[in-house]
Amino acid sequence: MLTLLEDQTHIQQHFEQYLHSTKVVSWKFEEALKKLFVADFQSTDVSDLNQLGSIYKSLLERLYSTNRDSYTDSEQFKIRNVIEHMDQICSAGPIKRLFKEHVYKSNYRQSLEDEVLVSSHEEFLTAKKKKGERNFSKLSVEAKFAHLATYYGDNGILDLQRLSLPKRFRNRIGKMKAEIGVLLQPIVTLEERDMLVKIASCKNFIELKAILPVWYAQCNMSANCRYIRFALATSLELWSSNAMLNKGHREDWYRMHLYAHVWDKAFFDDVEFETKRSKCVSQATKVLKETDKDVKLKRLDFILRDLNNNNDVITVEEKPSSKGVKADIRKGDLLKKNSLYLWSKQVNSDTLIGQLESISCQWQGTKFSIYGSRLVSPDKIITYKKGEFSLPTSGRHASELGRLLMAVISLKRVAKHNYAKFILILEEKYKREVETLNFDNAGLNETSFLSDSTDSTGSDSECKKYQDQNEEEFVETVMAKIKKLKFEEANLKQYEDWEDLLMFDSVKRRKLN
Repeated sequence: MLTLLEDQTHIQQHFEQYLHSTKVVSWKFEEALKKLFVADFQSTDVSDLNQLGSIYKSLLERLYSTNRDSYTDSEQFKIRNVIEHMDQICSAGPIKRLFKEHVYKSNYRQSLEDEVLVSSHEEFLTAKKKKGERNFSKLSVEAKFAHLATYYGDNGILDLQRLSLPKRFRNRIGKMKAEIGVLLQPIVTLEERDMLVKIASCKNFIELKAILPVWYAQCNMSANCRYIRFALATSLELWSSNAMLNKGHREDWYRMHLYAHVWDKAFFDDVEFETKRSKCVSQATKVLKETDKDVKLKRLDFILRDLNNNNDVITVEEKPSSKGVKADIRKGDLLKKNSLYLWSKQVNSDTLIGQLESISCQWQGTKFSIYGSRLVSPDKIITYKKGEFSLPTSGRHASELGRLLMAVISLKRVAKHNYAKFILILEEKYKREVETLNFDNAGLNETSFLSDSTDSTGSDSECKKYQDQNEEEFVETVMAKIKKLKFEEANLKQYEDWEDLLMFDSVKRRKLN
């Protein structure tokens, strides 16, 4: 296939061949075009005709200049006449009609080829999809989500909040979510639970107020227990003033009187993390902007950041009402995707990156929502809501406050545990680099979401096979350590520890009696 854009030299050669094989007196631009069309010249634009005329004319001028003495008078007249009237020849009806017919045939043939290619590609995808769904139950949970993201997601992103799936998958989704840890579940100590149960059991403001003197009289409280006590005291102050019944408060009011005490305070005890406040810049966008100046820096209302690597562990946006919340959620999704991208470059393993979760939160007045994202394959992401909680506007709904505080404490532990996995992976990776005297520079590759290149040729194949075997062993070793990784604190309780909770409550009741 010849095109003007790429094959002008070949087009000239076809014209030259025609001119050399045909007597001068028989030269006709129309015949030259027909032979060019037979040679599979492809054109979808009628304006190409003028360019072809210019090429043909320049060839005639060159031949006339170099071979003038060898031409007879009639041949010279013929050539000069064609050169002089080339523009008119190109615009003549027969030439235009010939070219338009060719353009139409070219377009029609191209459309048929495109249909065949599309049909073939669709058949391939359909066959691949059917094969994946036949073996769906045998896939890992990450591979299951990757399959759904491929065929039921939007550009490789599967939003579990707006998911529309065939019936055959609906009964599986709940188990898949539980297996990968989509929803936030309580993780607290018995002492924290005891305090939260006391709050939730209070029926009015007076009962809540009676708890505080007892708690303030206690010494050696843990940081989280002090946080619960402080959050209750703040809530009582807000409820007693009826300030939360006013729906006209702006963002600064919520930040100063509510978020700082019920949210920020939960992280004050962390020595490895810092809290960034009020329009702080996302670290992910800072890093990406170093290599791409078109990346726009994103500012956030709150960031929990690791002091060692400057990674954002949790990001939060705040709005006093529903206005602007959707835009905030979209921003959070983008930043989570950016973080996963940067982490994937550092981890350089799609298996290990699948163990990490990027978390963002949204305050909307007194409503608190938690969102998460995971990379389930090198180019497939799932996004989801981990939970939704709220701070009650009066002391008559104390159980709602207990639920919110339990969510904040549990989220803090989940986020820190998630980040501990990330640090474990990096430490094991760097340790291997020291042992093998080989820096892994795959993270410097800016061309792919995950650097899992399989390019190898010739003498490199055996070396690559050896490297792949070592890589598999390394991933298996790290995965085993991740599964054994425990939360930093001891004696944490979850729902499956109901027997411990039952015995704790029973002993406590005996002491009270």
